[in-house]
Amino acid sequence: MRSRAACMVMALCLLFSPAWAGWCPLSTRACGIEGLPSAVVEGIIVVESGGNPWALHVGIGKGRAFYPGSVAEARRFLSVSLALTDNVDIGLMQINWRTWGESVGALGLDAYDLLDARTNMQVGCRILAEALSGRGTFLARLGRYHSLRPERGRWYARKVMAAAREVDGRPRP
Repeated sequence: MRSRAACMVMALCLLFSPAWAGWCPLSTRACGIEGLPSAVVEGIIVVESGGNPWALHVGIGKGRAFYPGSVAEARRFLSVSLALTDNVDIGLMQINWRTWGESVGALGLDAYDLLDARTNMQVGCRILAEALSGRGTFLARLGRYHSLRPERGRWYARKVMAAAREVDGRPRP
């Protein structure tokens, strides 16, 4: 039986496929980076946002997660959140503004641009490609997408790989 998050990813993929002539927003083609394993990218999306392109997580540790129902609502939540802290994870791949805001800004983007699924994936895949280019086992490198602390990284990588295996079992459009 598929998890709710995996079903959301599948629905999002099927929803966007006809409109984009076969383009699945959860593929690495959307990232513009060849060689990234699409099942892993999709596993990250399941773990990070459950497939909600406007998901926000505010604060350290458990923090507070928000799953707005529209981009307008997400923009309002993001505006309030950024007024309180820069420690906000944004969108499908949960790009942390505190960590990556300067790099995102260097691309000519702001925090609100990360609420766009395609933009969020392009930035998230750049971060993932950078993490995977380092040294160590695949799981250790994958874990760096989430944390520089090895034990947290290993925990995260196992979680992503479990989600990736579940997502990879779905039929492709």
